[in-house]
Amino acid sequence: MGTEPDGQVLDQLADGGVGRVDQLLVAVHPDLDHLGRTQDQAAIKLRPPFRSVWSVALSGLLEYSAVVSDGVAYIGNANATIYAISMLDGKIMWRHDTPHAGLASSPAVWGDKLVYHDMRGTVWMLDRATGRVRWHYGVGSPIESSPIMRGGVDYFGTWDGRIFALDLKHGRIRWVRSVGSKITGSVVLDGNVLYLGDYSGRLWSLYAGNGRMRWTGSVNGRIYGTTAVAAGFSRVTRAVNPVTNKVYVPNCSSGTVTMSGG
Repeated sequence: MGTEPDGQVLDQLADGGVGRVDQLLVAVHPDLDHLGRTQDQAAIKLRPPFRSVWSVALSGLLEYSAVVSDGVAYIGNANATIYAISMLDGKIMWRHDTPHAGLASSPAVWGDKLVYHDMRGTVWMLDRATGRVRWHYGVGSPIESSPIMRGGVDYFGTWDGRIFALDLKHGRIRWVRSVGSKITGSVVLDGNVLYLGDYSGRLWSLYAGNGRMRWTGSVNGRIYGTTAVAAGFSRVTRAVNPVTNKVYVPNCSSGTVTMSGG
């Protein structure tokens, strides 16, 4: 979700609970003078009720969030069609059809470019203004991770169990590390360290600069989603154990699990 200076808020993608699954919905607070951001924070005063401003139907399932920048929402559907949509009136500014691919993650804005990953294992870079392809790079395995970028480097995992640091400026791999098990979640960066889980139930802590391992720890169940890091702890919120369905909280320095609970 995001807020634009004119007070228009990208409130929700229709995921079965609101409208149609192929429809982008924008809502605003009735009192435009009191608009804020929509995250759940005590200092933010934006509250329901909301009213619809516009909606636009897009051909294909919308499962993943849009990214909003400079008054434009960028979103991809399950068919890997990328749209740029004006937040002012819902007008589709451009669309890009990815050939023979699917999409299972959100795009990311990088300067005047848009970066996204497809399920054929290709990293795409588009011109944000026109949707024209600027560059693409194949890694040979489906990418369900969303782009997480810092310093012109895109960090992500792949279904065949590799973690990449891809230099977007020069179109080359900085480093790649194989962990041997499927990765579906996105990378979390905390300073010079990244965290990522895999389907073997391991949480990896690597140095972002070279991919060297700091530690790895087991959470006794496959990790499907993205971890969260706060106050020196990595919270694995979607470590799936069919029996216990626990949430694990490893220490970021050592990987020691300090707490787990159902």
